[in-house]
Amino acid sequence: MKTIKSFCTMMSVLALVAVSCEPENKGRGDEPDVPVVNETKTISSIRYVDCVYGSESMTDFVYDGQGRVISIETDDGYGSYAVDVVYSGNEVTVTSALFSDYVTELVYELDDAGKAISMSTFLGDELELEIEFSYNQDGSMSSLSVMDSYVVDYVWEDGNLVTAVARLMGYEIERGDRTYTDIPNDTNLDLNSLICMSDFSGSITNMDYDGEILGIYGKTSSCMMSSDVWDYEDMYEYEYGFDGQGRISEIDVYYSDGFSERELEGKYYIDYLK
Repeated sequence: MKTIKSFCTMMSVLALVAVSCEPENKGRGDEPDVPVVNETKTISSIRYVDCVYGSESMTDFVYDGQGRVISIETDDGYGSYAVDVVYSGNEVTVTSALFSDYVTELVYELDDAGKAISMSTFLGDELELEIEFSYNQDGSMSSLSVMDSYVVDYVWEDGNLVTAVARLMGYEIERGDRTYTDIPNDTNLDLNSLICMSDFSGSITNMDYDGEILGIYGKTSSCMMSSDVWDYEDMYEYEYGFDGQGRISEIDVYYSDGFSERELEGKYYIDYLK
């Protein structure tokens, strides 16, 4: 996961085993709408194996009676930490406490369709950032603006997000060049947002589990990614394995720098509620 990947922020002011890593074959009033999902595709846990450093982590997802994530608990072998999610009317609060004196809180305001229209980030009691979100007519995110000084525009093609362009302090930074498989992105959590390295959202919030994976950033890409470009020649490629019910059960992540052959960087193992 991005917690264990080497995930660099785009600027410092905004501040990522004992198993084999060989590739295998394979809108209403006070309460906004919650995305309806097939409960057989509700993710219960994700195990990530870092094939470069040999480390491993396990993340468990806890849901309320409406199928919404209320807690995300991760153990990386060195310690454990939790992300708590609280829903109150048109507000969602995501809290992460890595240490007792380091508490990050994201507070989202939602529209009646359940899409985030603004977010405030806090470190302790201090307001760090304020972000506003805009959407296309089909419900996909068109842009986000950070305190009127940093803007990210999103480009979509055929129902999939292909490129993100950030404009900051006179510079333009483009990430993406994403390609897609024909595999549907139809689990209850947006797996693309979890594995994607060319994403600005995590760079801004410094949290792996923000509104993107929770499904409050509007319409997600229709299909699972085949590849994306982090920076210049740094490319990540994704291959998928499936369980007996046709659900994604494994994602292999390969890295290439454009000069040497690609290498297997990590593996995700996905389990579902029974």
